[in-house]
Amino acid sequence: HNDWPVCCDDYMKYIGEWEQEDFDNFSAEKKGITLLEELLDDRTRSRVDDISVLWDDIGCDTVAYVFKCQTCGKMLVVCQGY
Repeated sequence: HNDWPVCCDDYMKYIGEWEQEDFDNFSAEKKGITLLEELLDDRTRSRVDDISVLWDDIGCDTVAYVFKCQTCGKMLVVCQGY
């Protein structure tokens, strides 16, 4: 029941399913948890009271899908199971 994210009037490119390590490795200057919080889609963000709870659940019950706009380069994380 997830809608595919759209940016710049087109569907975003699916990058993959990321674990904590992927967020840590992608962001050299930030902690992975900070990057996750910045990239969360609005629907997930509205349900998160404590980002550390979501962070700890990635790879357990929560799956983090990463998308990227092919026009502007914006990245977005959609979580499922949280």
